[in-house]
Amino acid sequence: MYTNLLKVSDMWQIEVSRNYAIDMLMSMYLLPSRCLELAAKFSLYEWVEPAVTEIFEKPLGSLSAADIECIGIKAYAIMVRGEECMEREIFCTANIEPVLATDPSWKCEKHKVCIAVWCQAWWDKIGRNLLHPDHPIKMKDILAEEKKMATKDMDERCHKDVLRGMEANIVFVDKRVIAGVAASIVAYYNTL
Repeated sequence: MYTNLLKVSDMWQIEVSRNYAIDMLMSMYLLPSRCLELAAKFSLYEWVEPAVTEIFEKPLGSLSAADIECIGIKAYAIMVRGEECMEREIFCTANIEPVLATDPSWKCEKHKVCIAVWCQAWWDKIGRNLLHPDHPIKMKDILAEEKKMATKDMDERCHKDVLRGMEANIVFVDKRVIAGVAASIVAYYNTL
């Protein structure tokens, strides 16, 4: 019903009823594929990023043919490239631990031990779990997992130093990829 109101309001440029229809649609739960379809048809670009975020919660292969038809093949292809980018980021993050400064500003007397402990702890607790075939941890959960890691042989200042670096870089990788996918979809929708 509200979709029809939106269509007629958009066609006749009746802003009040268009805004009412948008508000009513926003108060309802819509499938993310439907949100993307409406975003493309009615230039509702603020709906794109939340819809893409929700779609990325599951593998893109789980989308039905009807969902892909709603999204559109070109937008779906953009999301597939985004998912590939996310997989590369996850693989790199799992295999290359965040760098621990080789020369700390303080005098860590066992810094080589700290580096070795950090590398092993990263692979044992984070890297393997990122690559787990059935139940991988999400990129956004890395920081919480890292705080639970046992790094008793590591200097506390070294541990805090690496945590600061992780907060600045790793935690937001998935958000940056999703934002890039959403921006690409909006750019595509602008060409329609």
